[in-house]
This record gives sequence, C-alpha cells and structure tokens, in this order.
Amino acid sequence: MMSSSMFKIERLKREGHFTMEKDEIHDFYELYYLLHGERRYFIHDVNMLVQPRDLIWIPPHILHRTLDTGKPDHERILLQFHGRYLREHLGSEPEQLLAMLSASGRLSPDVKEQESIEYLLNMMIGESRKPQASTPLFLASLLTQLLVQLARMTEKAAEKELRPEPTVWEEMIRYMHEHYASPLSLTEIAKQFYMSPYHVSRKFSQYTGFQFTEYLVWLRIKKARELLAETSMRVVDVAQESGFNNLAHFQRVFKRLLRCTPLQYRKLHAGKKE
Repeated sequence: MMSSSMFKIERLKREGHFTMEKDEIHDFYELYYLLHGERRYFIHDVNMLVQPRDLIWIPPHILHRTLDTGKPDHERILLQFHGRYLREHLGSEPEQLLAMLSASGRLSPDVKEQESIEYLLNMMIGESRKPQASTPLFLASLLTQLLVQLARMTEKAAEKELRPEPTVWEEMIRYMHEHYASPLSLTEIAKQFYMSPYHVSRKFSQYTGFQFTEYLVWLRIKKARELLAETSMRVVDVAQESGFNNLAHFQRVFKRLLRCTPLQYRKLHAGKKE
C-alpha cells in the first residue's frame, strides 16, 4: 500500500461483519472495488447493493457510508486521490475527464472490463509496494488509464439504463436536500410523507445508515462548507443560509465534525478547486 496526502491505494480483507461507524465526506476522489463478499453502499441519496466485481465511484464532497448486508467477510481495493495529484505529476489535470466522472454511483464491469480494471489496480498496488523515484509519475499514468476506462463505462451505462422510479426513501432524501435550510424535524417530514415519526426514524436509519438528524446536519454542514469556500459571507449569515438558527450551535457542530472552526476552514479552502 502506498499512502500520501494526495494518493492512497490498499487491498484489504475483512473477516466477520463490518459497518462503517461514521459517515464520510471528503475532498478527494474515491474508488471502491469489491473482490469478494457483499456490501451495501449509501451514497448521497441512494442505497445500493454491491456485489463482487462491482465498482463504486465517489467524487469529492459526496456523503457516503458502507453497510453490512448480514453476510460476513469481504475483500476490496480502495483507491483515493486528489485531482491535483495528476496535475503535479503529469503537468496537467484532466479536467474534461474528471468532469465526465462528476456523478457518484455503481458500475458493473463486464469480464473484459474487469480484467482491465484489476490489471491497473494491481499494477498500482505492486508499484506502491516498492516505490522508486519514478513511482509517482508511473502511478499517475496508470490512474489516467483507469479514469479513461471508467469514463467509457459510464458513457456505456448511460446509454443502456434508465433510472427506475425513486423509492419513497429516495424522495424523502431529495426533499431534505431541497429544504435543509428550513426548520425540518422528524415529525414534520413524517407528516409530509404520511408516516409515523417512529416508522420514519427506524426505516430511514436502515435505508441510509444514518439517523435522520445526523443526515440533516451533514447536509447543512456541506452547504456551509461551500459558502465558506466560495463566498465572502459573514459566518453568521453562512449559518443561517445553511439552516442553523443559532451561531454558537453552528460553530460547535462545525468544529466537532470538521475539526476546525468555520473561519479556519475558510482560510484553508477559500479559492481552492480540486
């Protein structure tokens, strides 16, 4: 395994049952390739079953979590990288290529595509185990080939598939994405979808892996991050625009989740673009 601030790849086998204790949202790209076992992945607003040789692609700033399906044991390859890793080692960042991969989701490669993907991933793992001076350049070239493969698969999948009708839970999550800045409550959203608060609380957690309030807070923090990085709005206005009516509460939650204050986050991320 090779790990740095901009590139990381690892192959890991887990025995028994495993569910991520915490949700994730980060500023780098992530590729999850399942070799053996069965997993469930919650990404943004969709809960999907992941089976052997399925590939999960997650761009930056997308909320996600892996869940146990009840079946023990799994093995996967995890690749994480920043867009600027390619820019620094290849002289340019393939913005057009990454733009084609701007949506998260699951890809199910055919046998030929599996062979190509596994070859590139195993080449990266092998190279990272015995790094040389030219290793970053070699890894960047392999990564670019992998991204081209994913872009072609994405185009092919888009031509083949029509998205099925959303479930009530997908509709509920989309409603939250549209109304997170309002004073949403479990009782209110349960009424909106003609359910009891108890039923919503239990099923929402089963579907997403998040408690209702936990997910709502992450939506608001995500919006706050965008406003802090992309605008010069006052922190108090950022809090209100993101759905926090109390500034002290906003600052406390922000620091607990991101380990820095809103102003520190703005200083680190203002004007940056992956």
